Amino acid sequence: MNSMNDNIEKASGKDLEVRKQAAHALGESQGPQAVDGLISLLGDKEIVVRAAAVEALGKIGDERVVAPLIQMTSDSNDEFRQQLAVALIALGKRFEIIGQLLERLQSTNAYARKAAVYLLGELADARGFAPVCKALDDPDAIVRSAAAFALGKFPNSDATLILAETQSSDPDQNVRNAAAFSRMKLLLRHRHLGSSNIFVIPTDRSYEDSPSIRLKDLAEIDFLGDKMRKFTPPQKDNGMIAG
Repeated sequence: MNSMNDNIEKASGKDLEVRKQAAHALGESQGPQAVDGLISLLGDKEIVVRAAAVEALGKIGDERVVAPLIQMTSDSNDEFRQQLAVALIALGKRFEIIGQLLERLQSTNAYARKAAVYLLGELADARGFAPVCKALDDPDAIVRSAAAFALGKFPNSDATLILAETQSSDPDQNVRNAAAFSRMKLLLRHRHLGSSNIFVIPTDRSYEDSPSIRLKDLAEIDFLGDKMRKFTPPQKDNGMIAG
């Protein structure tokens, strides 16, 4: 208990490294007493300390941390929001967070709305489908892009048609790309096609960067950042490919 109290006290200290180490130590403790100290670190001026606190809170997995973490999704740092998303997805599989995410869609902060849309897609709860569809009309393209990508995660038969409309009508190329990407994923999933063939998106508006795309070369789109970033997808069935 003395060690716990010492780390809680260090979490409010002046030295950056000491605060960061205190956050890690509190996370390793796995104790509910550590939660208050870690929540206080979410307001730290240093991103590395805030990130350490998020990681630690994710390890503890206490329901009390959900609301503070969701409030932090307005942070403008891409990597920090990604870390928040990892923690919140894990928490969302254990606790009820859909209602709070739906409320977050009303935020005036585009990053917060974007993160809420992303998380609703990752959790794929049926209650999130209609609000994510509505987010396709958001005034900010980064939110619409996140919504287009998120729709590809819902097992809803209406998603393909909605994405087709977005693909053909949204004024932003990133949003159109996201809609095309998600729509093709849904079509492939529905048709049970193999991953070694070349597929042409059957619409009058193909994916902006290439009209025919090998599934193994598809760009995964990270909408927690502001730009579309490509990566080499891991091998099939290793549990790493979201979908």
